[in-house]
Amino acid sequence: GSVVVGRGGAIALLQPVNLILNRVIIRDNKANFGGGVFSNVDSLTFIKNSNFNSNVAKVAGGSIYSNRSSSMSLFDSIIQNSSAYGTHGGGIYIVQSKYYIKSY
Repeated sequence: GSVVVGRGGAIALLQPVNLILNRVIIRDNKANFGGGVFSNVDSLTFIKNSNFNSNVAKVAGGSIYSNRSSSMSLFDSIIQNSSAYGTHGGGIYIVQSKYYIKSY
C-alpha cells in the first residue's frame, strides 16, 4: 500500500490513456481522491477479475474515482472494506463519466 496526497493512491491516470487491469490486487492505499485508482480526462479503464481491498479516500472514491469523460468497465471484481471520509463513494465514485459494471 501507499499514501498519496492528491489523486490515485496506487494508480493515477491524469492524461488520456488506456488502462487494463486483469487479476490484480490493489489494497491498503490512501489518497484524497481515488484511494486505489484515479481516472480522469478521457481515459479508458478496463478492470476484470480484480480485488480492491482496504483503500481509503479522504474526499471521494475509496477504491475507484472516475471523472470528466472517462470510461470505466468493471467485470467480476471485488471491492471491499474501502471508504471515503468525504460524502461520495466509499467504494466507487463516478461523475461525468461512462461506466459499465457487471458481476456474475
